[in-house]
Amino acid sequence: MTDDRYREPGSSWWPLAWGPGLATFGLLFEALAGGPVHLLAWTVLAAVAVITAAVPVNARRQLVTVPRGTREVPLRLVDGRTVLGWSRDPDRLRAALLEAFDQQKFG
Repeated sequence: MTDDRYREPGSSWWPLAWGPGLATFGLLFEALAGGPVHLLAWTVLAAVAVITAAVPVNARRQLVTVPRGTREVPLRLVDGRTVLGWSRDPDRLRAALLEAFDQQKFG
């Protein structure tokens, strides 16, 4: 189970709506202008736009992003593994973690 407090989505999916939204606008404009309505062309354009936008959105959601101005802090877990945490103030983070550990250990 993951804790949502530490979740970094990287990007939302809403940019995928831009292509279909603009295609719908173009379709309505064509219909209101009185000329021929190219439904197939607008549908293909919307689909291509969704696929084109989905690639970078998906990539941003899968890559781990680290905010600028942070430095890595190696953390040794109870099971012996070492992981990297990120902090703008590593010394303060380290001190707070040690204090919390001592409080838990010595009650």
